[in-house]
Amino acid sequence: MKNVFSIRLLLIIAVILFASQQLRAQAFDGADDHRLSVGYSHIGSLSGVELGYEEGFNDYFSWGMQITALFIGEKPDGDGKFLDAYDVSCRLNFHWSEVFKLPSKFDVYTGIAAGLKTVGLGCGARYHFSEHFGVYAAAHYAPFSTFTLSDSRTYYKGKPALSVGLTIGW
Repeated sequence: MKNVFSIRLLLIIAVILFASQQLRAQAFDGADDHRLSVGYSHIGSLSGVELGYEEGFNDYFSWGMQITALFIGEKPDGDGKFLDAYDVSCRLNFHWSEVFKLPSKFDVYTGIAAGLKTVGLGCGARYHFSEHFGVYAAAHYAPFSTFTLSDSRTYYKGKPALSVGLTIGW
């Protein structure tokens, strides 16, 4: 019985905290906006995780970096081919919030990413339910490969990528 009461109390506190932040929630603040994101990534038929950082430098553009690791289900070998399941990329995004006068809690963006494995295009959306916390969904497609350690293992090139996760801003 104590556990049920504790869970209800924590839920009520969380709702109050998020509700008090509702008026100040902004998905993209423009210049000096900083976002950290962590989420689930699905590329081709493989699943993985991603960690990203993004910083706005005006009301329309932001730059950032992202690390993606796929779970390939194979044992690493001596040739370093297991590194083909990892990617580090830089990205430049254009935010459509100002152009379309979207609500401040909602951000839609498109962009380009260049990384160790591929070069491609992406789009996504964020919804912030408080000043610092939100959710995101994104789609990417990378038609060009850059560097791979193995010609037979191209986990990223030419495969659609979908990702969802949490975003934290400060």
